[in-house]
Amino acid sequence: MDQFDPRFYSNLPDGSVVENDVLRVAKKIQERYGDKVRIMYLPPTTGPGIHDAPYVICEWVEDHQAYEKIFDVWELDDRVLAKLEQMDQLSRSAAEILRDLEKAENAAKDDANRKYRDWADNEAKPLIAAAFKKDKTFTFKNDDGKLIKLHG
Repeated sequence: MDQFDPRFYSNLPDGSVVENDVLRVAKKIQERYGDKVRIMYLPPTTGPGIHDAPYVICEWVEDHQAYEKIFDVWELDDRVLAKLEQMDQLSRSAAEILRDLEKAENAAKDDANRKYRDWADNEAKPLIAAAFKKDKTFTFKNDDGKLIKLHG
């Protein structure tokens, strides 16, 4: 049987003892979700026979004015945080997802336009200006390596 090591446990104000890792996860959930998400603990001795996992993750449902079970787990660890985060991402509406995709697409277009303007201002315009001076020939290689001659 494992011995109790106080370095891995914390005493709560109500007199109960909890593992530090469990307390850390509970605090992260509280910080991230506030009163919207709660962890309820149902000790194995609360009912006869076999029952569900002891940690029940619940969400406040405004329509019902009550907490409703989201899922339950046998261990309260970082997997609970990951699952809540995944559920947050899945619960986003299609409109929100489309809005975010459109925003990212517009940012990429703006970046491409800015790069093109920088190239045009710093490289293309001086080349074209030099190429079209009277009695001048301007020679350069294109992207395919072909020699291009421009006569003014």
